[in-house]
Amino acid sequence: MKAISKRQHNALVAALNHLQELQGDGSRSSSGAIPTPATEGRQRLEAAYARYEILLAQLADCIAEYNALHRSIRVGIVAPALRQARKKTTADSPEYRLVLEQLECVRAV
Repeated sequence: MKAISKRQHNALVAALNHLQELQGDGSRSSSGAIPTPATEGRQRLEAAYARYEILLAQLADCIAEYNALHRSIRVGIVAPALRQARKKTTADSPEYRLVLEQLECVRAV
């Protein structure tokens, strides 16, 4: 998936506005003018870009919420439980090695 370029969006909207002026659309001066394909295209493009920006803001909020939750669970639940498990096992048991590996994984994240 590729992000939408704001620079490219603005350039296309500007080109559509310029095209509308060159064609003498008149939609800005008279209220009863029939919309041209350039006008309709610009409106659809701007609506789609506005929706994209809203969705992008929602995604940013979702990512921030996930990261906060991830850290909270990692630091507050998983790491203490693994430390307790490490204390309960002996150094020569296979479980001890597994607990140490899991602790390293939690620290790496």
